[in-house]
Amino acid sequence: MTINTAAHEPLTIIKGNDLAEVCNFRYLGSYTESTEADLKARKAVAWKALNSMSSVWKSHISHSVKRSFFQATVETVLLYGSETWTLTPTLERSLNGCYTRMLRAALNKWWQHVPNSELYDNLPKVGDKVAARRMGLVGHCSRHPELPAGKVILWEPTHGYRRRRRQRGIFLDTLKKGA
Repeated sequence: MTINTAAHEPLTIIKGNDLAEVCNFRYLGSYTESTEADLKARKAVAWKALNSMSSVWKSHISHSVKRSFFQATVETVLLYGSETWTLTPTLERSLNGCYTRMLRAALNKWWQHVPNSELYDNLPKVGDKVAARRMGLVGHCSRHPELPAGKVILWEPTHGYRRRRRQRGIFLDTLKKGA
């Protein structure tokens, strides 16, 4: 991605080193090109956060306190930047499964046959949380019509056509599916 440069003039930094042109990079903790790469990184960081607090999860405090602590620490790490994710059904299943395994680890329910309804108690599904965050972002951006973000988020192509094969999802498709 080249910004504000001539077509053949590479960007240089101090000491004359050329900057490499890349498609995917990490910016503010999230990967820019692929939801899949970002989700993979988020899962790894969330597992690290979960495992670093193993003494809390192994303690004898109540499950409701553990759930609240889990939401405040691990869930926020996992869902950071999820407002902009374009989740395919496969990625959503992967996210739901990862979240369930993390919750089982936090509540020490690894080997017990506890149904997910009892495990989650009153917690909404993680897919619903992502959809709520996404709609919050859209509402925030659409209330500010002078900002370009509202136009970009709600942009829909009006010309051309999309291929019949597997399509890359656009953010508006995700919004329409969730609403």
